[in-house]
Amino acid sequence: MESLLGASDLPSHLISALLINDLDESHEPFVLVLDDYHVIREQKIHEIIQEILQFPPEKFHLVILTRRDPPFKMARLRAQNKLLQIRMVDLAFTAEEAIKLRSKIASTITDEQIKSLIQNTEGWITGITVGLMGLNEGIAFEKILTSLTSSNSIISDLFDEVVYKGLPINIQKYLILTSLMDQFSLELIRTMEAAIDDSDLSPSGSGEFILLSRERNFFLIPLDSTGQWYRYHHLFKSQLNYRTERYFSKEVVERLYKAASGWFEENQMFEEALINAIRSEDLQFAVAVFKRHRIELFNQDRIQRLNRFIALFPPQARNNSLEIVLSSAMLENYYGNITDLAKHTRRAEELSKELDPHKPYDRKLLGELHSLKDIMSFKSGDMEGTLFHAEKAMEFIPGDEHYFQRDYSVAYYTMALSIKGFKDRALEKLDTEFRKLASSDPFYKMRLLQGRCIIHLLEGNTDLMATDGEALKTFIAPEVFPAAWMIGAYCLTASQYMTNRLDKIGSYHEDVKKHRYKDWPLGIMNLYFIKCLSDMAAGRWQELDREIVHCEILANEFGQESIKGLVKAFQVELFLRKGDIDSAIAISPFANFNLQPTFWYYYIPELTQVKLFIQTGMEEKGKDLLQGLTQKAREFHKKNMLIQCLALQAIIYAGESQYEAAKTPLQEALTLSKNLKNKRALLDLGRAILPLLKEIVEDQVDNAYVLELLQAFEEEKHYSLKIGSDNIIKPKRSNSDLSKRELEILSLVSRGANNGDIAEELSISLETVKKHLYRVYQKLYVKNRMAAVRRAQELDLLPG
Repeated sequence: MESLLGASDLPSHLISALLINDLDESHEPFVLVLDDYHVIREQKIHEIIQEILQFPPEKFHLVILTRRDPPFKMARLRAQNKLLQIRMVDLAFTAEEAIKLRSKIASTITDEQIKSLIQNTEGWITGITVGLMGLNEGIAFEKILTSLTSSNSIISDLFDEVVYKGLPINIQKYLILTSLMDQFSLELIRTMEAAIDDSDLSPSGSGEFILLSRERNFFLIPLDSTGQWYRYHHLFKSQLNYRTERYFSKEVVERLYKAASGWFEENQMFEEALINAIRSEDLQFAVAVFKRHRIELFNQDRIQRLNRFIALFPPQARNNSLEIVLSSAMLENYYGNITDLAKHTRRAEELSKELDPHKPYDRKLLGELHSLKDIMSFKSGDMEGTLFHAEKAMEFIPGDEHYFQRDYSVAYYTMALSIKGFKDRALEKLDTEFRKLASSDPFYKMRLLQGRCIIHLLEGNTDLMATDGEALKTFIAPEVFPAAWMIGAYCLTASQYMTNRLDKIGSYHEDVKKHRYKDWPLGIMNLYFIKCLSDMAAGRWQELDREIVHCEILANEFGQESIKGLVKAFQVELFLRKGDIDSAIAISPFANFNLQPTFWYYYIPELTQVKLFIQTGMEEKGKDLLQGLTQKAREFHKKNMLIQCLALQAIIYAGESQYEAAKTPLQEALTLSKNLKNKRALLDLGRAILPLLKEIVEDQVDNAYVLELLQAFEEEKHYSLKIGSDNIIKPKRSNSDLSKRELEILSLVSRGANNGDIAEELSISLETVKKHLYRVYQKLYVKNRMAAVRRAQELDLLPG
């Protein structure tokens, strides 16, 4: 090896041969590490290394540390599995690795902060180390996270030194141009550079830039296996963004974003098209992009995406663009937010005053407004208003094209007819609108089945719910038309539950869970409720508890207060069925008993409120509410609701010792239940109804159906709903499963201690105190520390 030091004038193949021979004589494994290989410019060195790699000695290992790919031909080594490439993504630290690093730099950082640091640095060790060192020096964690992306930081200086130093001006500009994008490809870059007049950028230059970026590893992360799409490490991207104005004016940046938006739109990537249109800060341009695609997204039931897209717009656009306001109103209907639906509808009416009903496009927008009004009329129980506005919507929007809002009005028109007692006319209307087109267009077959399912749900016809529900669920893919699929799934699952065939509900629910984020939130929530009810009926208590937790998590993920309130109402129902009145009372202030229309879902939150009133000493209030609900059920021909109302009325009479009066509503409920095969509407009232059923058996000659119900009760025997003034279940004291530590913290809170005082008193971290308090709030169903103290005193957990 020493003889090679003066052999620089020898040909590279002779030098490599001498090296290989010397290395072959080694009997021990030999590792050669070449650090900072990217600084080598001498071609002869590359040639020597290449020749060694062609015929590597048996016990020789070469490690090359470099910021750019070396100019070697390594296909043979790769094919022989003798090459290991470690890229940026492989070097990214996991949370577990960062926690180990924490013990050596900043032991006070919490696990949650470590996870946040990992997320903000994408596991980049330098960024993690800078963050840990900052914490060790007493810098606030939030300030550290901000500094990682600032233009005046260690990270910024590092990027300047590692990346920018010595780069040609055209490469710097390509870096800035591509950093405007969340992801980019060569074709996209070429479209963007063609949109501006810049002599430093050229079609050939963009290709060279991609090659150089891959070679020099500009914090570039491949997004596909073909090497077409890339993104930057987000810390690197943020540093590039700070430098944008050095290279491009505001007007040029606007053109770049618009060019990118057009390219994404042309390539059917609508979300990216809209994001870049909005970033151009030309709201008129961005709204135009939204207009071109919103009906298509509605037709495909892309509700979550639409909601996300609208949220991208600034408030000014959301309030002043008629198309956005109309879309927002329809989305509020999907989420069950009636107040916001009404607000957006009023705003849409104000904006529509400038429309010309003789222009085709304006007529469609007016049709959409009538579609919203028929929904509002339906929600308020005005069936005549529903029919009027639905007819107007169908008149203004042509029926020969896919148009979600028109189809929605057809659905509400047929629902109004069905509720008014004209089910046959409703089915005929569906046939008139969709059957002819359904033979040649699957879209209309889907709409036909969807409409039929809704009518069957309104009537409570379990046989037809099962038939058409299964047909709809199997006809369409949930990925393509999620909301329509959900209606089919709900129809089928509810029919199985109502007829007390519980064995298949679990498998149906697995399908629902797979697609829970794509479908209509209110519908998905009610499908979860069916699963919870079936678990309770079958006595699967642990599974029921898990599903309730899933319901809460899902409601939080949907981010809609109305749906969170609905979940709380359903929890009240379950607590009442278990006889846990204490817990039912505790969460009732957070419940929304009036969210969803009681027209087609099996679970009726208003009836939960009736049961709560009666079991907590407010019998008259409960009976008044029940009377109104019974009247509504009759008026709207809602038979599932009517069965539940009548049976509950019978139990109330029995609780008041009016046994003869109880038989009349119970007999009507039994007749309806038998005709519709809806056993669960009676079984779900618990064993309080058993004495009445036994009397009915003795009174009737034809009592086979009642005997079936009695047998089902015998098989169930899992809970008993007690109703009546003499059988009110008294609130029972409970420690609400508070741990010893949680009780200690709550006691200190009651004495006026703040979080810092508690942490010092118990020798725990401030973060731990906050976590314990959060769990206390959850267990006691309160929102703040004072409410927690009051609730604990009521439960005798603390002295009053």
